[in-house]
Amino acid sequence: MAAGNSSDMSRKLSFKKIGLGVAVIIVSGGGLALLAGYGYIALDPGIIIGFTIVLVSMLVCCTSCTLLASYSSRMSEYQELEDRFKEGLILFEDQEWITALEVFNEVMGPAKDHKRALYYGALCYDKLNKSEDMRDSLKRYLELQPKDKEVRNLLAQAHKRLFEYAEAQEAEIRASEL
Repeated sequence: MAAGNSSDMSRKLSFKKIGLGVAVIIVSGGGLALLAGYGYIALDPGIIIGFTIVLVSMLVCCTSCTLLASYSSRMSEYQELEDRFKEGLILFEDQEWITALEVFNEVMGPAKDHKRALYYGALCYDKLNKSEDMRDSLKRYLELQPKDKEVRNLLAQAHKRLFEYAEAQEAEIRASEL
């Protein structure tokens, strides 16, 4: 199986689905073994239990291998992403806000799920006086990391700059609760 196929396969698999499949196999195997034990099925219950254990082991092993291959194939991508993020930090420290923001947006990707890039991107928007974009980045960050007091305070500042005083007050209250 190619690395790309393995990655696609692991995205389709979820631990809940696999767990459900394992549970179904165990319950049905146990039920069949019970029926065989009472003589309703003309099979040895030990064979059914043994087959059930082998089947569950194969499912867990194959799934583990698929997920491991997926994660290992993404490790190099992750390292490249982290290197790019570090480049963005250097640009940020050099006060090159626009270029740093471009790098952070690239690192965030379409899912905008890189928390540190979201945070530093929001700081770049702040330096560029783009309060709406700052607010949006901070809101997305808080979806991923809801218990960050500093970011809630930054969000309150962004709301104030946009004359959204009710939202600013709410952000300040939530920050004070943390």
